[in-house]
Amino acid sequence: MYFNAANIMLILRFYFKDKNMQTEINGFKIVHDYGYTKNKLTRWARVECKICKREYDTVYYGLKHRNHCGCSYRKDGKKLSNYAKSHPRLRNCLKAMITRCHSSKDSHYYCYGAVGIFVCDDWKENTDRFCEWALANGYEDNLTIDRIDNSQGYFPENCRWVTKADQNRNKRNNVMSFELANKIRKEHGELSYRQLAIKYNVCKSTIGSIIQNISWKES
Repeated sequence: MYFNAANIMLILRFYFKDKNMQTEINGFKIVHDYGYTKNKLTRWARVECKICKREYDTVYYGLKHRNHCGCSYRKDGKKLSNYAKSHPRLRNCLKAMITRCHSSKDSHYYCYGAVGIFVCDDWKENTDRFCEWALANGYEDNLTIDRIDNSQGYFPENCRWVTKADQNRNKRNNVMSFELANKIRKEHGELSYRQLAIKYNVCKSTIGSIIQNISWKES
């Protein structure tokens, strides 16, 4: 048999697998050691999370680099939302709102943050408060968040949960007309989609639909 570094490591792991068992690693209690997989390369164990005390299966040697099971805290030590597990869609909804309103690098920023649309500090700084408001004000998984007054930002008094169809009826680009659409088509040769979207205060997708004659079709 040819003994290279990998083969030697396999032999050592197999020989010492019962001699190096630990009851705890980095604060994680080892509930049950499953041993190595058939290829003897990966060792699994059932462990108890040192934060929430939940039991789960994980790779044995990865525990020394973990702070929790993913339940409560991020890598930087800050606590996650209490709704991280039960309502992940709400967390993603808030994250998307904050990004398009407060990050100039976001592709939709020009339709939101650039024209003064913002997310209130209470929601921006505390995910749980946003989730609590949503669950107390008609949130369902098939609904989307909608601003009652589209010239204002995201805050409790200006937001509601509606169907996608209702939200589309309340968009700022509903001021569009055939006359304006034809004007956009004529200006397309001189201005980009983005420039047209900013000029007419509509989303870039609306500009694309007009220029491609998908919506507001030329007669």
